[in-house]
Amino acid sequence: MTKLRMHGMESHDRHVFMQKLISLAFHEMLLEHVWSRLTEVSFLFQSICSTTLDVTKLHELEHSVAVIMCNLEEIFPSVFFDSMEHLIIHLSYEARVGGLVKYRWMYPFEMFLRDLKMMMKK
Repeated sequence: MTKLRMHGMESHDRHVFMQKLISLAFHEMLLEHVWSRLTEVSFLFQSICSTTLDVTKLHELEHSVAVIMCNLEEIFPSVFFDSMEHLIIHLSYEARVGGLVKYRWMYPFEMFLRDLKMMMKK
């Protein structure tokens, strides 16, 4: 981290950060109410990306994600929220309709394209 910015993170690194490291990395740095709301987002990503999906839990997440977003809007300025942040609302529905997230990830394709690019440079 240089000047409070993270560099060199690939999409998988960002997913691990969102699922696991938010609650650990910011626990001592942030106020309790801010940290707890970020932890709710982390729990949402953990639940959606788990290896097994419970349909009733996904229905609960669909209803609670709006509350989570409203709580985040209380903390962060309105400039922070663009269309990408509001896509979180649709994630639990997409997981319920599409099945396990691990079968729809782009990581294998990204790694394959990276390998092809490396082969072309040689």
